[in-house]
Amino acid sequence: ERLTRLSSILSKFTTTGDPDDVADATAAIEAAKTAVTAQAAKDYVLEVTTETALKTNARALIKEFITDMKAVNEKIRLATVAVAKVAKATVTVTPTAAAE
Repeated sequence: ERLTRLSSILSKFTTTGDPDDVADATAAIEAAKTAVTAQAAKDYVLEVTTETALKTNARALIKEFITDMKAVNEKIRLATVAVAKVAKATVTVTPTAAAE
């Protein structure tokens, strides 16, 4: 949903934004979508061989999951930053007269 929203926002700036920045943002969004799809397809299976190994195996599996989620989150963050860069560079702010 967030990536769809970012794509929608970016589409508003495709004609007015810097083509290189727009291409970078599009690539960042696609990379994030790919990472989300790959993460969604991943299975985390806890193998229980002995009761004593259960805790160790569970910790390792949880650590792997957290690491994977952080990587996906970072790609989404980079896509957000890229879209924000395009938006900030495109939008011009008109200063108003200062109140006296």
